[in-house]
Amino acid sequence: MKFFIRMKVLPGTAAETAQKLADMDEVWDLYRTSEDFTLFAIIRTESIEAINRFLRKLYENESILDTQSYISLEEWFVPAH
Repeated sequence: MKFFIRMKVLPGTAAETAQKLADMDEVWDLYRTSEDFTLFAIIRTESIEAINRFLRKLYENESILDTQSYISLEEWFVPAH
């Protein structure tokens, strides 16, 4: 399963938090963004239960203050322009 997660982190911890996230097997892509939610990640897991386990593991990091998650229901591939 593929889902997207936005993460709000403590000020000044984005780079350190991103490095920890980059080491997690479920994280396929990771970006720093603007606004309140500093980090955006594309996550892949095998099931909803695995997503729940990932989110619990994510919240063990005290730098992560809040998240917003979105599950991908369908995916289309766009050819390169």
